[in-house]
Amino acid sequence: MDSPGRTGLAPIAGTAEVDYPKLIGLFTASHSSDLYDRHVGVVDRVCRVNSAGFAIRDLLYIDKILTFLIDRIVSASKADIFGQPLCKLLRTLALPFVRRTATDEFKMFNNISQICLTVSRTFNNKVPADAQIAAAEMLAAFASAHGARPSVVDDECEIAPGGGGNPRVGPSPRQYHTNQGLLERSGCVQNTVIHGFRAALLEENEDPALQLALTRAVLQFSYHPGNALLMLNVGVLEAMAAALAKHFHDPIVFNALELAWNLLENSDAAAQLAAHDAVCAKFCTAVTLQVDALLQEGYSVADKELRNEFFLMAEIAARQEPTRLQLLGSGFLKLAVAVSTSPEVAVEHTKLKPFTQTKDKEDYECKRFSLAAVATMCASQECLEEAHRLGFMQALLCYLDPEQAGNPAVTRWLHSQRHDMTLHVLSILTAIVPACPETFREARAGAILCAFIADAPKFGGEQQQLALRLLRTASALPQLQTLLGEEGAINITLDLFMAEGSPEVLRQDAVADWLVSTIACRSVHGGGV
Repeated sequence: MDSPGRTGLAPIAGTAEVDYPKLIGLFTASHSSDLYDRHVGVVDRVCRVNSAGFAIRDLLYIDKILTFLIDRIVSASKADIFGQPLCKLLRTLALPFVRRTATDEFKMFNNISQICLTVSRTFNNKVPADAQIAAAEMLAAFASAHGARPSVVDDECEIAPGGGGNPRVGPSPRQYHTNQGLLERSGCVQNTVIHGFRAALLEENEDPALQLALTRAVLQFSYHPGNALLMLNVGVLEAMAAALAKHFHDPIVFNALELAWNLLENSDAAAQLAAHDAVCAKFCTAVTLQVDALLQEGYSVADKELRNEFFLMAEIAARQEPTRLQLLGSGFLKLAVAVSTSPEVAVEHTKLKPFTQTKDKEDYECKRFSLAAVATMCASQECLEEAHRLGFMQALLCYLDPEQAGNPAVTRWLHSQRHDMTLHVLSILTAIVPACPETFREARAGAILCAFIADAPKFGGEQQQLALRLLRTASALPQLQTLLGEEGAINITLDLFMAEGSPEVLRQDAVADWLVSTIACRSVHGGGV
């Protein structure tokens, strides 16, 4: 609200005045409190006069009318009379508020906070679903500052051509943060989650349109860290998990997934999720079922992108130990390993359809994200053992083994993709090898790694650098020191150091690995190399 007039729009001309005290008296006076037809007429007139939006200074009166309508519906069971007028009033409230002076907003913050709180009282099972949907849409519009979220606006105001008259004000990020702050202090965020979102998603009487409207409202709240925390503290995660469990073509799933991302980014949602077993179980089950369904039925690009988002979100959630175990129990790990290892290890997975293993960008990204998810889950020993039992180590080594250079599973990717995938695999191996040296040994990973490093001229320096770091990590493990010495790790790194034209950074890593390997082998062989 940067100048007189409507929020985010040009100032408007004079608006017809309404004698609000007189109209309020019609609702409350003893001789007219039961004249319902006149009440409906008053609401219709108020909305018609304010068709461009309510003035901020009038919100105190609008709040009294709104309270009257909600009370008549909830307490007196007059939904048949006041349901439609309530919807009309809420839809008018969804328009940007109007300032009569430039300071109206700042002088009357309480008016705005109070009207938002009263709107959230609409979330009651006695109020018609249409009115609750209108309330959710109003709060969503206000939370987004009517499309002025910082990620989608230009911070600069545009001046009217010619330099004359009032400035034409574009959407302002300041307005967005002001609106989100007013919601945070009003208490309507908690009301919306408890009496709206949770009630709609967790109770048996489902209304898909109401569920979607409420999900969109809490999604808009969640972009603000303060409101994300408020929602987290009143149980938003359980309802979010229920929303994620819908069919993946239901629009509520996309909104719920975005909500989950915001909560993970703007609060300690991952920790809270892990701390509540029942909620965590629902979340992990929903994620697993969605990934399973998308792997079997997600043909389109949009479906594949959604599938990849679920893999990414699971990887973030799996950074918590309890969530890792829940994902293991729900079957997610098996699905992720299936994507990670097929077709590299030539295992036929019944859960994977041919359309999931194409050369498309989306399937390449899915391979990377599934590998990352499995690697994160491998921080738990149970998950690590299960992943390796299903061939995870062998699939990783396919991208390093010179003997697999012609494997169609590897060569199907573009050169740039193979390069990035190899870097990804080297990083994963470096992270997990300390926890599984025996698996590393059994898979002949030492010989494969040494052969990969020996082929330095064939690869970029970045790959060799990561390979040397993997060798350094493995050489520090007592279980692998003899193996790496026998595979010639010392000579390979020394040759790389001595090679003419080796980049300086590569020479530094090579000599560091040579020293680590030498010291390790001396300790194993009693002082000899």
